[in-house]
Amino acid sequence: MAATNSTPRPAYVYDEATSQWYEIAGKVNTAAAYTWTAAQTFDSSVSLNSTVISKNLNIFLNPSARDAAITSPIYGTIVFLKQNAGGNTINDLQVYDGSNWLSIVDPLYEFNQQASSYTLVIADSFKMIEMSAGGTLTIPAESTVNFPIGTAIDILQTSSSQVTIAGASGVTVNATPGLKIRAQWSSATIVKRSADTWVAMGDLVA
Repeated sequence: MAATNSTPRPAYVYDEATSQWYEIAGKVNTAAAYTWTAAQTFDSSVSLNSTVISKNLNIFLNPSARDAAITSPIYGTIVFLKQNAGGNTINDLQVYDGSNWLSIVDPLYEFNQQASSYTLVIADSFKMIEMSAGGTLTIPAESTVNFPIGTAIDILQTSSSQVTIAGASGVTVNATPGLKIRAQWSSATIVKRSADTWVAMGDLVA
């Protein structure tokens, strides 16, 4: 009995009515999009030009692989890293805060200490801003820093110099009775309620 050769070759069938030969071997349309419902095995190296997403989570071997796949991350992007840059297993869940990748761990209160007037940045989300020399704390316009709706930021006045909360041009900050923090060790919380609209709550005066 002849041996079976596993090398594929096209097969044809002849249609006498039309006097044409038709290929019956399988073909792959490389321009089409495919949905694979079963496990796939690749016998040779495969180059994937897009981020591989599993269960809506980006899973990467290390930071280099993540950075190569996500060259321009957006605020709130979440990834899972198996290893650090040194090849050590870390199994680290991280989120992009607008400028850096941060590990997602049990929450700890974070502080941003400022000695004079200060304009908020995206990394200030859910932190406490300590103002030690008074001045104005400015909430930037959404077109400059796009805080997600629901973002909350605490403000603490640590000296006798008064702190004033203000919105940049186009930003509305609602409060009562005013937007000044009352005294040393007084505090307030600002929350974004909608586009360019915030509310300030706390120990405030006019």
